[in-house]
Amino acid sequence: MNFNILNEIFVLTARRSIKRQYRYFILDRTRLSEPEIRHVMARILEEKKFCYGIEIATKKKHKISGDTMERSALTDLVIYGKNKLSGSPIWVEFKRGQPEIGKIAKDFIKMTKEPSINGACFFHVLPKINSIEKKSNDRAKKAVIKKYSDAYELVDKDKCDKKWFVLFILDSNSKQYYFLQKNDICNIDSFDDGQWMDLK
Repeated sequence: MNFNILNEIFVLTARRSIKRQYRYFILDRTRLSEPEIRHVMARILEEKKFCYGIEIATKKKHKISGDTMERSALTDLVIYGKNKLSGSPIWVEFKRGQPEIGKIAKDFIKMTKEPSINGACFFHVLPKINSIEKKSNDRAKKAVIKKYSDAYELVDKDKCDKKWFVLFILDSNSKQYYFLQKNDICNIDSFDDGQWMDLK
């Protein structure tokens, strides 16, 4: 899967999450939880005939939540391609609002250490806030990008396995999305050089 196809899937997920009402699946657009967004993306992957998995265990072992023993972690969603054996998979981790930097860093560590994936992505949702001023919303957008930058600095790059990286942020208030792509997750120089675009 190339960046253009991935971007198309992400944009379609964003558009359906804030604009479309499904017949049977009721989206809480005032909240837009991570599982809801993942469900929308999974439906789109099925429509486009891409294989995927949910809560897939990592091959690399990690210490989780203060555990003394290392064990497999879980990945929110894994995209395999048109069939499960066609190329290396792509990881997608979902985040919402203004999470703790440590929680983002934990996913970065999983992404950088895993040897068997082609690319790693964050799909981040800034939920709708009624009567928010543009200046406040702009500050929130900058703050969440900085959190990814700060979290990335906590990652040990010496143990990094090369793969491409995408950060996608959906702002439900302005109906815009941010798309940042990097060819090597081990060498991200900046998180500020992506582009905000209108969700049409």
